[in-house]
Amino acid sequence: MKKCKLFLLVMFLFVSFAKTAEAQEETKSKSSLNIMIGTGLGVYLKDLPTVPDDDIHNLKPVVSAKFYWKPPHRVQLGFETGYYPLYSTTAIQYEGEEPVDAKSQTTALPLMINVDLRVWKDWHIAIGTGPTMLFSSTEFMGDKASSTVLSAANFIISTSYLYPLTDRFCLGGEVSYFYIGKTVDSHLSFKASLSYRLF
Repeated sequence: MKKCKLFLLVMFLFVSFAKTAEAQEETKSKSSLNIMIGTGLGVYLKDLPTVPDDDIHNLKPVVSAKFYWKPPHRVQLGFETGYYPLYSTTAIQYEGEEPVDAKSQTTALPLMINVDLRVWKDWHIAIGTGPTMLFSSTEFMGDKASSTVLSAANFIISTSYLYPLTDRFCLGGEVSYFYIGKTVDSHLSFKASLSYRLF
């Protein structure tokens, strides 16, 4: 509940600032459609009390993709998705027993509407919200099982820097915080990003 209230507050401040920035800035640039691909490392921030620390692998490579409609002002509207392996484990510890050999992994696939604001020169702040698909799999004593869960209340807050290389290409980096409401999971990622203006 506290994180939902915080998200609503951040969203309100973000929209208020975006409206102010839009009203203050007028440019002669044309609208464009852009795609930004990011790849890097992400870390799962939630503790798993039933799993020994040595058996948790919470540092994983991540990939994200954003499609933006960029009008002739600071605010951009788009769609965000990505492939976020949250964590994997190699053993599960039951209370009062030794760890039992097992494997599990969970991956998130966000499908979000994203609002991006250029706050200063090439610096951006973005907020996205929407559903997220959670894919989980386990393997225990040769038996495999998998499940898919839909999480509705999620958000991603990110900040990025994009340096223009040419009229179409920008190169930079992005830091993102990903919150998944269904399982109350938190994830932080650091990515290198490449942006391309399609037209």
